[in-house]
Amino acid sequence: MSADGATLAALRSVTLANLWIAPAGGKGRPRQLTFNASSETGVWDFVPAGHDAILFTAPVDHFTHLWMIGNDGEGLRQLTSGPAHDYGLRWLPGGGIYDRVGEDHVPHIWRVDADGGNTRSLTKGSGELLQDLSPDGKTLLYVRADSPHELWSAPVDGGEPLKIASSHDYGAEFSPDGRRVAFFTPQEIEGRSRRECVVIPASGGAPVATFSFPPRAYQFHWTPDGSALTLVDDKDGVQNILRQPISGGEQQKITRFSEGQISDHEWFADGGRILMNRRNGDLSNLWSVGPDGHDPVAITDFVTGSIFQIHPTPNGKDAVFTYGTKNQDVVLVRGFR
Repeated sequence: MSADGATLAALRSVTLANLWIAPAGGKGRPRQLTFNASSETGVWDFVPAGHDAILFTAPVDHFTHLWMIGNDGEGLRQLTSGPAHDYGLRWLPGGGIYDRVGEDHVPHIWRVDADGGNTRSLTKGSGELLQDLSPDGKTLLYVRADSPHELWSAPVDGGEPLKIASSHDYGAEFSPDGRRVAFFTPQEIEGRSRRECVVIPASGGAPVATFSFPPRAYQFHWTPDGSALTLVDDKDGVQNILRQPISGGEQQKITRFSEGQISDHEWFADGGRILMNRRNGDLSNLWSVGPDGHDPVAITDFVTGSIFQIHPTPNGKDAVFTYGTKNQDVVLVRGFR
């Protein structure tokens, strides 16, 4: 804000992203699936939808809605419409679950069938935000806008919601068997914040495990066998993946890169590889490594642009990702009074 209060300086980001798919083994060229030419129509986020399709969000007519497209780039179709923004996707057999903010500016969790029909609201409180969906697709996790540290669960097909935690910060995720939930919890010791993760029963109750993560650690995921959590740690500007056994004990380093950053990581369903979005300098590319960090493989070899979001396909054969450009500049805003 300027001294006279008449001008704001702001950072403006413009992102143009499209969906791409590449063979997980790195032995084939990536293929572009969507061809949006403007940030006003670019892909925002996505999840694999079964074995042969992708559910994603993209703007249309100034609102963000759900779309489906085949892994071969065919069959593009719009699923939702109307004066609302849709985001926060999860896939369950036969349809998608997502957050929707309508004209009342209050978020609720909605469901839609795979053909775009039968849209309906699953929550109708003062504002709810989806956190995760159980592996069997029967239970959703969410937080309420008026009490973000409370974590709630509710049956997808209807039923009474259940508060399962009162110390949620962010990152709630079901274990692969759906019986436990892990999340970051806010902690402060002697005026300094601490990154702490807890694991609780999916029905709520006392933590079955509590872990202190490194100060700059972020983005954890369950291993496919449910025996551990993996997280990305930033140390001296270099990022690597660590493994934290649920049974306790010291965190073990999986990757041992001496340079570069890892902005995202996802496990393949069979536990045989880890997919990573890795950046070296200005170059952003997909990599995969074995579960012990060995055999690193570069899946893409882009020399420009950025990768934003990644997911392996359920069958483990391909990696789907959004790729494009992101530009930032400083703007001055005047006349807002």
